[in-house]
Amino acid sequence: MKVSLNEKTLRWLMLAVIVVCFAINYSAVFDKKMDMNGDNYVYYQLARSLAQGHGYVSEIGPVPEPHMHFPPGYPAFMSLFYHIFPDNVVALKMLNGFLLLISILLLFRIVRKTIGHQGHWIALAACLLTIWHPELLRWATILMSEMLYTTLTLAIIALCLELDFERLRQKNIRQILLLAGLCLLTAALYFVRTMGISLILAVTLTFLILGGKAFLRRKKAVKSWAVPLMASALVLLSFFAAKAGWDARNQRVKPGYTSEYLNTFTQPVANESTDKMTSFWLNRVKRNLMAFVPYYIPNSLIDPDNASFKLNFPEEDRRWVPGILVIAFMLVGLLSMKRLSLLLILYFLATFGSLMFYPPYYADIRYFIPLLPLMLAALVAGVCWTAHWIAQRLSRYRQEPAWLAKGLTPVLALLLLALLLPTYRSVQDYYRKFAAVKTFDQLQNHKTYQVYLDECAKCALLPDHWVFVARKPEIFYFHSKYHHAVSMPKEGTPAEIVRYLEDNEVSALVLDAVYRTSAVVIMPTIQAYPQLFTVLWREADGSGAVVGFIPNMNK
Repeated sequence: MKVSLNEKTLRWLMLAVIVVCFAINYSAVFDKKMDMNGDNYVYYQLARSLAQGHGYVSEIGPVPEPHMHFPPGYPAFMSLFYHIFPDNVVALKMLNGFLLLISILLLFRIVRKTIGHQGHWIALAACLLTIWHPELLRWATILMSEMLYTTLTLAIIALCLELDFERLRQKNIRQILLLAGLCLLTAALYFVRTMGISLILAVTLTFLILGGKAFLRRKKAVKSWAVPLMASALVLLSFFAAKAGWDARNQRVKPGYTSEYLNTFTQPVANESTDKMTSFWLNRVKRNLMAFVPYYIPNSLIDPDNASFKLNFPEEDRRWVPGILVIAFMLVGLLSMKRLSLLLILYFLATFGSLMFYPPYYADIRYFIPLLPLMLAALVAGVCWTAHWIAQRLSRYRQEPAWLAKGLTPVLALLLLALLLPTYRSVQDYYRKFAAVKTFDQLQNHKTYQVYLDECAKCALLPDHWVFVARKPEIFYFHSKYHHAVSMPKEGTPAEIVRYLEDNEVSALVLDAVYRTSAVVIMPTIQAYPQLFTVLWREADGSGAVVGFIPNMNK
């Protein structure tokens, strides 16, 4: 199908608008400070270790240990750029912004090519909503795997869109390369996030269904149905090869090791009944449904500020009508993306289906950040398709007038932007203010964080061979210029804590007012055994201290 010059010009104009809007929004929320969640420090340390040739090991503790919690994909990706930007956290953080921009451009192409009639307007609206979405912007400024996972997800979907089984059957070089790329990205996706299994499963089932449909049509050419089945097998083989390699490595390190990802399905949390596994799972699914349908799903698109972690939902917080409407519009939107509707529906079902069996604390918006661009696109597409369907039914001849057919989609797209962007922008304000300050002590509610970081930085002057105790050893390791630390015990009697310090040959403890552990575990130990501890320095306001452990500090 030939595209008119005007349409090409409009498309390039839209892409220019997308890039400019992204640059404005991302630069406004970009935070040079490291996030205090802890995991991003671990990712950074693993990337640094790989880049320096030490292997995929955790060097935070006194003895380097092979890391097995996070898959190696994202640290490996960062390590490629660590050589270019050694110890440059800001540059590495900006890579995530670049990944988000690539994801947005992929989204534009996917939506435009799957929705025929004025799909470029729906693609533009979906991309602008993605650009303004405060949580997507925030996660694009943190050294976490969400953005690489999002980019790989949309890249895999884009490759599936370009894959033509008939041309592949004819051994078209481009199609062979596309299939090879799909297999490589499948393996990479699993190495970035174990949750990638949901998309891998969706792709595999889609190809199997397409092959089965071709077989049922009883086409004369056997390869017409064999090619999709072969593609499905290759994607599955790529996944199992990646999984087998990662599992084999972990088994060599720790025989009998089982994935923590799989354990989350069967490990109970507080207030969960474990009398019978069936009732345990049913109760969990019921609880998660009550959270996702009326709360997390609608809020993630309509009011992101209220899509954060929450275990108990007051009745007034449950938006059943908006929740059901949003899900209905998204389903209609996915069905309107005809060339990808089967794949996308299976992907949504696999992702949310697995989240239904997760503990409730996995219900936070973080766990479907990679789905948000597609959710926004499906919402816009569903609203536009529904409006056109209603217009056709109201028309006397069941055919929209030309002016309505051409103008309804742009008007609705602009209307959705007008409705949602002010809310997105208001949530952005918090992140903009947070990003604007250089240190945490400039924020009234975060001063204790800066005290903790200052304590860690002062410890850089202490002997290199000392081992420290800190509530977040990964944060301490970074800010103390790579002094080794072990985790602060969360519970235990004073005698048990002293034994722990002796066993780990701890020389000093970093006390803080950020976490409760210092007050409820360490202080009682110091009070019980004052002769074993000496204060090296204390903050003037009493919000923190570094305390030496006498048996080991002078070794």
